[in-house]
Amino acid sequence: MRLRFLLISVLYLLPSLAQAAAWLQPEGNVQLIANAFLYSTDEAFDGNGKRQKADRFTKLEFNPYLEWGYSKDITLGISQSYQHLSQQDDTNTGLADTEMFLRTPLWHRKDAILSVQPLIKIPGAYDSNASPALGNGQVDAELRLLYGQGFAWQGQHHFVNLEAGYRKRLEEPADEVRFDATLGLHYTPEWMALLQSYNTFAVGSRAGGPLNLSNSSDYDLNKIQLSAVYSFTPDMSVQAGVFSHVMGENTGVGEGLVLSFWKNF
Repeated sequence: MRLRFLLISVLYLLPSLAQAAAWLQPEGNVQLIANAFLYSTDEAFDGNGKRQKADRFTKLEFNPYLEWGYSKDITLGISQSYQHLSQQDDTNTGLADTEMFLRTPLWHRKDAILSVQPLIKIPGAYDSNASPALGNGQVDAELRLLYGQGFAWQGQHHFVNLEAGYRKRLEEPADEVRFDATLGLHYTPEWMALLQSYNTFAVGSRAGGPLNLSNSSDYDLNKIQLSAVYSFTPDMSVQAGVFSHVMGENTGVGEGLVLSFWKNF
C-alpha cells in the first residue's frame, strides 16, 4: 500500500515524465500523452563531429504515447510516430515506426525505484528507400534500466531519473547504447522545470554511406532539452520547451520545439 501511494503521488507530481521514467503506472491507470515536435536545420555533424553545411531539412512529428498499468508490477506502453518531412524539394508524410514496451520494478525503497524495460520497435508500411525516409524499415530490440529518485527541497518535491539502454539493430545499422538523464524541479505546486539530456552512441562497425538527415543511422548524438510543465489539475498538464543538438557525429545539427499535452484516466 505504501509503494502504491508513493507511485501515485510521484506520477501526479511528474505528469509529463512518466513516459520516460522509472516509475510504473498504478494498476488500471491509463496515461495518454500527445507530443508534437518541430525540428529544422541546414547543418550537420560529419563523421569527425565537425559542423558542415547541409540541405535544409525540416521534420514535424506528432507522437501519441500511451501507458497502461496492467498490474501493480507491470506497465505496458506503445508509442506511434506520424511525421511530415521535407528536404530541398522533396517531402514525405506518413506513419513511421511503432515502439512497444513493458516496464517492471527490480527494486524500490522509500521514494527511489529501479526498473527494467524491454522494448521492440516495429517499422511502419513506408518505403525505407524514399527520400526523405520515414524510417529504416527494420525491427529493433532494446533492454533498458531506469532509476528514479525523488527528493524534497525548499518545500517542494523534485526528482532525478537516469536511464541506460542497449538497442540491438537487427539489420545493417550499428547497435546503439543510450544514456538519458532528467532533472525535474518544482518551483510551485503547479509549475515544474525540466532539464533533460538524451544521448545515443553507435557501437561496433558502421555501415557508412552518405549522411541522411531524415533517417540517420550509425550516429552519435547529445541532445539537451529545457522545458516547463504546468498542471491544470492532477490529471491534466501541458509541457512546452526547446531542444538543441549539442554534439554528435553523422547526424544533423539544429534546434527545435516540443509541445506536449498529458491526460490521465
